[in-house]
Amino acid sequence: MEPSRQAIYDLVRDKRPTASENTLKTYTSMLFSVAKNLALDRINDYTTQRERIMKYVESVPSGQTAKTILSALFVVTGEKEYRDAMIARAEKVKNDYKEQKTNPERLKNLPTLDEIKAKYDTYKAKIQAPRSAMDDWVEFFICAVCCGKLMPPRRNLDWTEMKIRNADKKRDNYMDATHFVFNIFKTAKFKSEEERRVPIPEELRPFLNKWKKINAESDYLLCNTSTGAPLTTSQMTKRVQKIFGKKVGVDVIRSIYLSNLYKGLPKLTELEETAQQMGHTVSSALQYYVKKD
Repeated sequence: MEPSRQAIYDLVRDKRPTASENTLKTYTSMLFSVAKNLALDRINDYTTQRERIMKYVESVPSGQTAKTILSALFVVTGEKEYRDAMIARAEKVKNDYKEQKTNPERLKNLPTLDEIKAKYDTYKAKIQAPRSAMDDWVEFFICAVCCGKLMPPRRNLDWTEMKIRNADKKRDNYMDATHFVFNIFKTAKFKSEEERRVPIPEELRPFLNKWKKINAESDYLLCNTSTGAPLTTSQMTKRVQKIFGKKVGVDVIRSIYLSNLYKGLPKLTELEETAQQMGHTVSSALQYYVKKD
């Protein structure tokens, strides 16, 4: 029988005591899946079964997922083979991203941005119906913050941590009268206090006020309506896919949204080549030179 999730979590936390809770959970999930798929019996098998594990990782279709698995394996074992493979996979992922191409098979099944935005009216109608359920409200807010119609879509974690009451304003994600305030998100340590504040769309405010009254038992915007517990990021992913389509998670929506926003720009490789020839960076070109008169 494979090692328990708790045993793997404790090991990751012991090896990386400064890691965020989200990183600990992600690494635990990845390592548990490896153990389950390869029928590993002991924690030490992550070291002794390297050859089998490396073959498994090579079969993982997502380069980003493979990179994360290798990172987790290196953290718990310290094995150089995992580290070298992780660096190589990270470089490949980086180069793949620079190509800015969607897998053709995947592209056929992706909705357009307009189709994604159209879900907003569908889910708004549900909460305006005479007998709307609490889960209708949760799915409405997921749709509202993810569809790109009212605001740019953020990652799952930003919303699963969002509190509607009893928030620690230094640590939690919370709402005030006019803004969503984000203290927990992937790049929080690089952002100023002002950059953590995002205006609440005017259209959303009356719905939020009504939800606070309906959802009197939970502190969280997105919650399990039976228990009041906050949705986990994986539970939110399932709700997002229910709303927008089986293979349409928040990362896909973010990609579609930004691809639409930046569709007039040249490819990143062209921008980088031009910037190199002109003796500056792409960031400098966009910030100081490119005008939108």
